[in-house]
Amino acid sequence: MKKILAMLLVVLGLSASANAQSFGVKFIGVQYNTFDPGRGTGLQIALSTFFVSTDLEVNYLIGRTYLDTAKDFSLFYGAGGHVGFLGFFGIGGVFGVGAHGVIGLEYLLQPSISIGVSVHPGVTFYFGNGGAFPFFYYNGGLFINFRI
Repeated sequence: MKKILAMLLVVLGLSASANAQSFGVKFIGVQYNTFDPGRGTGLQIALSTFFVSTDLEVNYLIGRTYLDTAKDFSLFYGAGGHVGFLGFFGIGGVFGVGAHGVIGLEYLLQPSISIGVSVHPGVTFYFGNGGAFPFFYYNGGLFINFRI
């Protein structure tokens, strides 16, 4: 499954326009953006793993507010959806799907590299044992983006 998701990210990366995309490394995961580091808004695809949870997110960054006159430091926000799997140390696991918001800060180090932090709070509906149950969702973390 992880190989398929990684291949999907590569295909999406190669199919977007070459002058407006970036690839990021999250604290525990990877992300692909359809916009340059520290600039613009658009689609973001992120795959992350943390302990017993693996999630694939598709986010749309709706807006960006620059916090300095040089436009190097910005606040961005958006919304997205996610799918994932939550495992329980050898006794099975549950599949989840949900929605979340996105808010973060990004600092442009140079035209092709940025660093930042984002949080993605929301709700997930987990399916397992014959039913579905809602649960609080959180993702995000530290990241560094490189223009490709």
